[in-house]
Amino acid sequence: MLDAAAGFGYRTRSRCEGREDERGTQMTNVVEMTLAAILGLAANFHAGLDNLNNKNYDKAIAGFSAVLSASPLATDMKELSLLYRAEAYAAKGEKEKGLQDAATLIKTTSDAGIRSKALALYTGQGGVVKDLRPKVGPKATLDKFFEALRSSDMKAARDLISGPLLQILDRFEQGFAAESERSFLAEMGRNLNDVAFVSEDISDTNQTATLAVSVDHGRMTFTLGLVQRAGQWSFSTLEGVQNERAKQRGGRRAAASMMSNLSQIGKALAMYAMDHDEALPDSLDGLKDYIGNLSVCLCTDPVTGKQQRFLYRPGLKASHASDTMVAASPFVVDGRRNVLFLDASATVMTEDEFVRKAAEQKWALPGLVKKEDVGKEVAVEAAALIGRLGDGDFKTRDAARKRLKEIGAAARPFLLEQRNHSDPEVRIAIQELLR
Repeated sequence: MLDAAAGFGYRTRSRCEGREDERGTQMTNVVEMTLAAILGLAANFHAGLDNLNNKNYDKAIAGFSAVLSASPLATDMKELSLLYRAEAYAAKGEKEKGLQDAATLIKTTSDAGIRSKALALYTGQGGVVKDLRPKVGPKATLDKFFEALRSSDMKAARDLISGPLLQILDRFEQGFAAESERSFLAEMGRNLNDVAFVSEDISDTNQTATLAVSVDHGRMTFTLGLVQRAGQWSFSTLEGVQNERAKQRGGRRAAASMMSNLSQIGKALAMYAMDHDEALPDSLDGLKDYIGNLSVCLCTDPVTGKQQRFLYRPGLKASHASDTMVAASPFVVDGRRNVLFLDASATVMTEDEFVRKAAEQKWALPGLVKKEDVGKEVAVEAAALIGRLGDGDFKTRDAARKRLKEIGAAARPFLLEQRNHSDPEVRIAIQELLR
């Protein structure tokens, strides 16, 4: 009896071990097949690259197409294959196919580097990035969403939501169902009269958009992020929620902080002038030995929450007229701007008044600077830097972009002059700098 039981136990263990061995073999086979598939994709990809470099465009297209037609593996390799196939089509003269591949990448990739190259290819072949927008804009998409809610078509409403926002919606739906057996979307549909469109903004470069809506007669503002999905805008993220009272408090705090910082800058400028024969520094960075902490030269936009450096007018002396504007806030709040004068006094003035005074006092502000206002050395440097935006070396391109940003408004007329540059990469860099 014991022998029989022992034998049964042995056979059972043997069968279990056999199954484990079988599963192990199957797993090994899956891994080997996956590796073989990836190696096959890599071989086709590198063959495509070699043929592209050797200008064998038909073979290059065939290699990249083989990667793209394979099962969904190696997403990065597939995106690069689409990019290089677009380049091969363009070089071969098949413009429409090249435009189509580049457009697909621009709409779908999350890699900023790949999108930038695809944009260069697309615009270089005459494509207009604005044309890649979904035909139904963000505001019209919101109207479509509201219409679906009014007609109780919750499926159509959900189809306009994706990504993190859809996850948030699902959590709300679960909470509503648990507490009241009602749908959160249906509840939204009953309160549409409290929701109003505020504004929209579209980034053709990133193929994204933001849309702001107010709730309860403007007492609260929601900013939603949208992405392209299947040729239409889809609400994907909640970018921010702004309470009107908090916004007003934030605006007052920001205004008080700006006035305090400008006052400190004014005192530091006076001390600097005493040590430098009445001359003021070329930039606010020159105050680092006089102001203690250069963060004083920054101010926070109460609307976006972003920190920006105060506008500063270089080339002045303490002997200039006391009502000469020397620094100002870089943004407008409620139609007004904080301004520092040469006598260290600070005030708030309307934007119209500021622009008029800035023009009179030859401030280097975007839209006010003309080529003839820019010194010869800066003009020569700006022209040379713009040429380097298309350099084959990334570090050279990046250094040129950074230096043009430092030059600021004085570089703007030269950037505008070259905004239709023959090199698509230069054109895209110029567009980004102008923004």
